Amino acid sequence: MYAEANSADGDAKQAATLLEPFAAADSDATFLETFADALMRSGNPDRARQILERLLKEKKPGITSPF
Repeated sequence: MYAEANSADGDAKQAATLLEPFAAADSDATFLETFADALMRSGNPDRARQILERLLKEKKPGITSPF
């Protein structure tokens, strides 16, 4: 929630920094969406794409990325 608040207040880079340590182990859809949003807003679209692809795989097993 703290990271979400940072992102909403315009500090997406801080939000992404706060969430990064948990990214490898956390597979919660809300977490991954929040993290990807913070990454996109902070200017890291490539890392955001990785997170969104992971989210897609977890939500829809068997689907491959078009990228």
